[in-house]
Amino acid sequence: MPRIKLMKPSFANLTGQLPGKKFRGVNFTSGISDDIPLDVVDKIAAQIAGCRLVDGSGVDLGPAGSSYRKTTIIPTPTIRRTESVIAEGSDATRVRTISTPTYALVESDFGMILDFTLGCVITVPASLSAAFNCALRQGGANQIQVVAGAGAVVEEIDGKFKSEKRLALLTLARFPDGKFQLIGRTSA
Repeated sequence: MPRIKLMKPSFANLTGQLPGKKFRGVNFTSGISDDIPLDVVDKIAAQIAGCRLVDGSGVDLGPAGSSYRKTTIIPTPTIRRTESVIAEGSDATRVRTISTPTYALVESDFGMILDFTLGCVITVPASLSAAFNCALRQGGANQIQVVAGAGAVVEEIDGKFKSEKRLALLTLARFPDGKFQLIGRTSA
């Protein structure tokens, strides 16, 4: 679940709860909430200007609020990674290198080849678009593993959700039934 970061100066360092009955049970530490459902994020954003949506590690995902999510693709979180383009033009292959032990897919990963240089647990959130797809490459010696986030369903023909070995390439695609299919060189 997401978190909300209060940017208004009077709430930016809030530790505790917001005043009033509407937001009881929503705890904040240094202006950042605990994990809360998106409908609660929307209510807070509607009442307090300038709120930001952040992930569990505090990475800014963009402005909070339902009107923003309906009209805008949430930008890529700022984490350590490099991106390169193979060839030029509209058919260019986009490769993003990721060197973290855990990674949650985001909408901007759509159509990318994600090259994981470390063993990594990759979370597939249910919030990804209906047409989402990307390739996952085990670029290092340790396996990558794909896990379903809350509300998401990830299927693989043999029930194996780890990459087979170094240079294994997996494809993750969302089908019209809403389920994600993992295809490629998998292993137990």
